[in-house]
Amino acid sequence: LAETRSYLDRCAAIGMKVVYDLRPVAERSPSDEKWTKLQAEIEAFRDHPAVLCWIISDEPADKNIDPKLLTEAHTFIKKHDPYHPVTIVFCHHALVHRYLDAMDFVLLDYYPIPNHPVSHVASMIDAMDRAVGSLMPMAFVPQAFGGSWMWSREPSAREQRVMTYLGLLHGARGIQYFIRRPPNENPMSSRLWSECRRLEIGRASGRERV
Repeated sequence: LAETRSYLDRCAAIGMKVVYDLRPVAERSPSDEKWTKLQAEIEAFRDHPAVLCWIISDEPADKNIDPKLLTEAHTFIKKHDPYHPVTIVFCHHALVHRYLDAMDFVLLDYYPIPNHPVSHVASMIDAMDRAVGSLMPMAFVPQAFGGSWMWSREPSAREQRVMTYLGLLHGARGIQYFIRRPPNENPMSSRLWSECRRLEIGRASGRERV
């Protein structure tokens, strides 16, 4: 916890917010140890200025995680911290309806480059929006990596800009680029990460216009 607090302190000092990862505990089967650890971590950091929200699972449908398990975790977290939202990340809308009671907003991560047209971002966001309806807001996670696994290259700076704009135009309430591993492991291109920074700074200041 001391190491985590030091990290959060540094984020707060430079004005960054953290999607705090509770997955290692939240995805466990219920036990006294699970609830004790979850409560301790929440109470340690719920008042920290760098904490934006809690994330409790990543692609739970693909891992066959019981929605009831995550709903119980969500209820427990909200009992001990009613002020920060809880989120789960999905790459597809198909089974998101099973987990609606386990989150306050949904994160959509879709990484089309180079295997699909960048315009597919719009249809994926629209499909997720239909799946959650008016029940909760959605944030979009644009691709900021490549050169490994099934993604043979990174997005270009222009493709990054298009993905970000499509996310905002189709209703995303937040943008979180994935992933930054400094100095240049991800993304490998400094130009790509500079474009992410320009988009975020411009959007925050109101200078960016579509």
